[in-house]
Amino acid sequence: MKLAAIGYRKGEHADTLLAEVVAELRRQNVSVYGTLQHWLCIPDDPCAMALEVLPTGERFSLSQDLGRHAQSCRLDPAALARASARVRTILSELPPPDLVVFSKFGESEAQGEGFCDEIVYALDLGLPVLTAVSDVWLPAWQQFTGGFAETLPFAFDAVLDWCRRAGVCAQVR
Repeated sequence: MKLAAIGYRKGEHADTLLAEVVAELRRQNVSVYGTLQHWLCIPDDPCAMALEVLPTGERFSLSQDLGRHAQSCRLDPAALARASARVRTILSELPPPDLVVFSKFGESEAQGEGFCDEIVYALDLGLPVLTAVSDVWLPAWQQFTGGFAETLPFAFDAVLDWCRRAGVCAQVR
């Protein structure tokens, strides 16, 4: 099983690192499907984020408006469900990619939701899967994967090295 997660701590920007890795792989003509998370610059909503579906570039707003002073999680579960359904469709209809990335294994996935089914689906297709996991959700990730996933250090070269070892790309830049 070719499954890995970039481990990260508070203050480390896994979404940026994952986007940089995807950009480098694309420069090497590696086909990548899945999702990338993007933070949006919205003054009244510092938590605004969107999910980009690869390879189509479609974007799903993941933030629901809970009001100006809301303190609870703004994640829109319906938008997450739509994005995960779109990824499943792409994986089933397009030629298989070299790699499937998921922006992160977070709270939704720790609860068995989010992209859990799509991760399993991609693995069932024999595809390498790469994601990111915060140290907060690492125990849930290890339980979800049964210990069969590799946890990578938060380092560009280490992630590309895993991609090379997983047969995703021929070389580290």
